[in-house]
Amino acid sequence: MVTMHKFYCILLFSVLLLSSCSGSSQNESDNIDSLTTTNSPNINIECESDIFTDTENTSDFIVTEKQDTDKCYSIDHNEFYEEDKETILNICNDICKDLKELYSYDRIIQYDALKEYLKYSVTNSAFDAIPDGTGLHLSLQSLTIETKNALVTGLLKDSTGAYGECTIILSNNAGEILLNDIALDTKGSSDTIYRPDFLHSPYPDFWLEYSNYSWIAEQTLSNIQ
Repeated sequence: MVTMHKFYCILLFSVLLLSSCSGSSQNESDNIDSLTTTNSPNINIECESDIFTDTENTSDFIVTEKQDTDKCYSIDHNEFYEEDKETILNICNDICKDLKELYSYDRIIQYDALKEYLKYSVTNSAFDAIPDGTGLHLSLQSLTIETKNALVTGLLKDSTGAYGECTIILSNNAGEILLNDIALDTKGSSDTIYRPDFLHSPYPDFWLEYSNYSWIAEQTLSNIQ
C-alpha cells in the first residue's frame, strides 16, 4: 500500500511539473509574438511629425529637422548620387508644402538674394494662385544630378489640380542640403515676369551673377513691403 501511495505521489508530481513547463513555454511564445518590429521605413515627408528621420539606413537617408522658425536638411555624403533621387524628391515635396514661408527659413536658402526675391513674390501676390496647405507636391517630370547640384522639374499639384511647372535646384554643401533656386512657371509668378529665360534653361547659382541680381533688384526688391 505504501508503495502504491508513493507511486501515485510521484505520478501527480510529474503531471504538475509537465503542466508548469507547458505554461511557461506558451508564455514565452506569446511574448515573442507580441514584440513589435523596430525596422524603420524609409522617410515619409508627408508625415505630420515635427522631426523626420530614418534610423535604419546609414548611407542614403535624410534627416529633416522642422522647427517653429527654421528647418534644415542633411545627408551623410558630400555629393549627390543616383541612389539619392528619392531623397531629393522628398526634400522638394517638403519645400513645396511651405512655399509661401520659404523666405523665412534662413538655414536652407543658399543666397540672401533668393530669400529677398521669394519675400517679394509672397508680399506682392505672386503666389496667390497657389493654395495654402500641406497637400502641394511635385509630379516629377525630370531629375538631373550634377555632383554637387540636383535639378528637379515637375508639375506643382494638390488634390484639386495642377498650378503650373516648378523648377527646384538643390545644392549639397558638405552634406547640408540647400535651396539653390526655385522658379515657378505659374500664372502671375515673378519668374514668368522677370526671368522667363531661366524657366526655359535653369542652371545653378543664378543668384551669384551680379548682372542677374542687380537687374531683378532694380525691378522688384526695392518694392518689398
